[in-house]
Amino acid sequence: MRILILADIHANHVALDAVWQAVGEQAFDEIWFLGDLFGRGPWPVEVWDSLKAANITVWLPGNWDWILAGMWSPARLAPQWIPGLLWQRQFLQDVGLFSKIADFFRRLDFPLMIQRHGMLATHASFGLPGQRPATDDILAEVALEEYLRSREDFLGAWNRWLIYRERPWGHSRLVGFDRAGQRLPRLMLGGHTHRPVLASFHREARQIRFYSVDSSPNTWYTLSEFQCWYINPGSVGAARGERGFKAEAQFAILEQKKGGWRVQFQRIPYDYSLVQQEIRRFYGDVSRATYGQESLL
Repeated sequence: MRILILADIHANHVALDAVWQAVGEQAFDEIWFLGDLFGRGPWPVEVWDSLKAANITVWLPGNWDWILAGMWSPARLAPQWIPGLLWQRQFLQDVGLFSKIADFFRRLDFPLMIQRHGMLATHASFGLPGQRPATDDILAEVALEEYLRSREDFLGAWNRWLIYRERPWGHSRLVGFDRAGQRLPRLMLGGHTHRPVLASFHREARQIRFYSVDSSPNTWYTLSEFQCWYINPGSVGAARGERGFKAEAQFAILEQKKGGWRVQFQRIPYDYSLVQQEIRRFYGDVSRATYGQESLL
């Protein structure tokens, strides 16, 4: 089985097209998208059409998607991002797509976490809330907004998973699995931070190891069956590195062989000047207020 893992496209059609060109005629059994299709970039219609045509197997919402669809207030974003998000929403209304997109994300059966093939996928954090029973609001904050950046972040989320396994608090419509899902997943996938991550957890020892995927792109990493693993494919449309924005489309490929799963991280450069030009055209004066001088994404 081969699975293409995408996240955080952020309306950057140039970057998404770079991914499609890079994978070319490669065969994938499934394509998983971990959320944040909208916001920031200037091509909301094009990325929507492109992803809808790609027969996505697992499609999860991101925090920007929920805000654009009206599930959350724009006030949850940093102030500098709000004018652009509202502009993008108005544009989608003007072209007659907003209602269709909003209805897509407002479906009552749209999960924020899902288990499939023994893997758990979400946009932000896999750490199910320790509070029992968890309300939908609390679960949404974890699944869509909680950052996993530091060792402490990961261990905190991991410990909450262990607590949930021992004392499951039940089922939420926002979790795409029932009580059987309380067993520890072998692989956990998430995005949100816009940086690729590969980490392994020792199941009971509360230990975590990070792998240097930034320094060794296109390497295949074998995922030992004796550990649990976390994979963040990075961001297709708004990738970040230690020095800030990176004009590269990041994604990951999961492959299951007889010996188990392995993962490869890929980074594809694209012409960022095209993105800058279109952002200025699409947003006009809003781009200066929203994006400033450092980077338009």
